[in-house]
Amino acid sequence: MEEQPAISTVHLRRSFPARDRKLPRLLGRRPPEFCALDDVCLSVPSGQTLGILGDDGAGKSTFLRLISGALAPSSGDVKTSGRIRPVIEAGRAATGRSTALSYIMRTASEVNIRRRQVRGKLAEIMECSGISDLKRPLEARASSTGVRLSFATAVTLDPQILLLDDCLALTDPLFQQKCMDRLGRLKTEGVTILFVSQNLDLIRALCDRAILLEAGRLVADGSTSEVTEAYLHSLNQRSGGLIHAPVPAFSKAYRRTGSGPAKIKDIRLEDNEGKAVTRLLTGCRYRFRLGICVESQVEDLTGEILICDKFGSQVFGTNTQNHGLAFGALAAGQSTDVLFEVDAFLAPGDYFLTAALHSGGNHFRDCYDWIDNALHFEVLPRGPQRKGAVWLPSRVRIILK
Repeated sequence: MEEQPAISTVHLRRSFPARDRKLPRLLGRRPPEFCALDDVCLSVPSGQTLGILGDDGAGKSTFLRLISGALAPSSGDVKTSGRIRPVIEAGRAATGRSTALSYIMRTASEVNIRRRQVRGKLAEIMECSGISDLKRPLEARASSTGVRLSFATAVTLDPQILLLDDCLALTDPLFQQKCMDRLGRLKTEGVTILFVSQNLDLIRALCDRAILLEAGRLVADGSTSEVTEAYLHSLNQRSGGLIHAPVPAFSKAYRRTGSGPAKIKDIRLEDNEGKAVTRLLTGCRYRFRLGICVESQVEDLTGEILICDKFGSQVFGTNTQNHGLAFGALAAGQSTDVLFEVDAFLAPGDYFLTAALHSGGNHFRDCYDWIDNALHFEVLPRGPQRKGAVWLPSRVRIILK
C-alpha cells in the first residue's frame, strides 16, 4: 500500500481583494482580485525536505500559510498528515509587550499542547533560542529574538511537518549554524520540512528537492541543483543587461560581470588527449582551457579558475600569477588560450567552475570578465568510496600485536 504523502495540494488557489475596492463597489461591479497563488498541484512525501524558491511576491509565504491552515484556499484543496509547526512571519509573531514565556504558551495552545507538556520543554527551548530570561518583555530585546524564539519553539514541540519561511537570514551566523544542525537532526528523524529561503547555498545544503514559484504559479519542480539552476537562469534573463549574452558552453546557472577589455569566449574541460569531457574520474589529470579575446589593449592580464561544490563552497582556486606566468601586453583583436592542468583529487559529486580575467593578483581592482558557475562537471568514483570534499590517495595498514 502506497504511503500517504505528508502534504498534498490539488489546484490550490488563493486570491486577495485588490486594494482599490471602493470604486467598483460604488459602480455595482465585483471588486478586482489579486491572485497570490494559482493552480498549484504538489505532493510532498513524508520525510522529504523541500526548498521553495522565487522572487518577492511569488507566493512562497502564502503557500506556507495555506498549508499551515492560517489561510483558507479560494479554491482547490490542501491535505496534510502530521503535526504542523510553522515558523512564518516570525519577527512579527513574537514581538511586542508579551514575554517569551507567554509567546511559547500561546503557540502551544494554538497547536493543542497542554501547559504541563510545554513546561517540560522550556529548558530545551531556552537552550535552542539562547534566551535565558523568559519573563522579560520581547520588545526590550534584539530584533532577531522573535525569530530565534519562533524557531526554537517550533522545532522543540515535536513537529512532523515543519514550515520555515525566509527567517534565518535575520539571525547571526552562530544561530544559523545551530539551526542547520537542528534541521539536520530533524531530517534524520523523518520530519517533513518546507524551507523558503533566498540563500541558495542553504537550499542546496539542506533540501532533497526544490520548487520554483513565479507570480503564484509552479514553474519548476525537481532536484535541488536543477531548480536552483533554473532560478539563476531566470534571474540572468531578467538582469536588465547586466549579464552578457549567453554562451552555449556555459552552464545554465552562470552569472557574468566585468568591465570587458578582455573576455572569455569559450571554456573547455579536456582530458589528456584534448577531448572535451564533462565527467571526470577521481585522481586523473584534466585541463581547463579558457579561450580569451581582447577587446581593447590590456597591459596586465591574469587568468583565474575557481572550483566550487554543489553547495557553493569553494574547493580549489588558482591563477596565472600564482604560477609566475604573464601574458604580457595584449593588443585589441588578439586571441589567446590559457590551460590549467589539474589532478582531480576530488570526491565524487557535482562541481561548478568559475572563470575570471582581471589585472593583478585578484579581481577586486580591475575585473575584466567574471563568470560564476561557467561550467558544470561531475566527478565519478575510482576505487573504494571515501567521505569528504577531496579524494586523497591513502594506504592503510593493520599491525597486530
